[in-house]
Amino acid sequence: MLSFLTNRFRDARVSVKVFVAPVSITLFMIAMAAVAQFGANQQSKALSQFANETMPKSMAVVVASDLTVLAHVNLYRTVNWATNSQDSKKVEESSKRTLEALRQAKEELDAMGRRWALSDEDMIQRDAAAAALDQYIEAAKGVLEMASTDAATAFIFVLSADEAFDAVKARLDALRGVQARQTVQTSTATFRSEEQARFLFLTLFGAAGACRHDHRDGRSHDEPAHQRHDAGDDRARWW
Repeated sequence: MLSFLTNRFRDARVSVKVFVAPVSITLFMIAMAAVAQFGANQQSKALSQFANETMPKSMAVVVASDLTVLAHVNLYRTVNWATNSQDSKKVEESSKRTLEALRQAKEELDAMGRRWALSDEDMIQRDAAAAALDQYIEAAKGVLEMASTDAATAFIFVLSADEAFDAVKARLDALRGVQARQTVQTSTATFRSEEQARFLFLTLFGAAGACRHDHRDGRSHDEPAHQRHDAGDDRARWW
């Protein structure tokens, strides 16, 4: 098909070729602009999803995980102060910081469903992490209540709190793994859209170059006839 069109173009009159050349260039410029706009829109969409959804969701899980770890550290600190210190005010303040960190961690997990549209995998892991966090909160409250009355027994309660903490940490790590995979997928989609736009642009550029080459060949093909015509005019003028 391309060979047929090329031959027809070479056999066409010069006036046709002169008309086709600027039209072809204009069409290719329009096509390249459309390809550039398409690539920009695809990348903008992928980057918008990454900036407004994928990255914030991942950061919310990180914040929830960090707050849970902070609460567990404060839990041990509270029990230690209750055992080795007579300052009940310090124990009470530490207990409040522990509960506040857990409250914020729970809020981060609960807010994920309100802020973003979660996938099925997101929902499963988020719900599992929230359930594990609720169990850890109950265990931590038991430790703190016991620490205010019997610090020695509170250490025994810490053992069950440790198990609950390990469970919620594992669930949060699984949720972070989901977010990490989504980040990779979004980044891959961004690079893929950029490659598609570049491929289309290079294809159009190559086609434009081929048409330009055919146009030059057509001009070379017509040149001997022009030379013969000029030679005839010269002989006519001589006579």
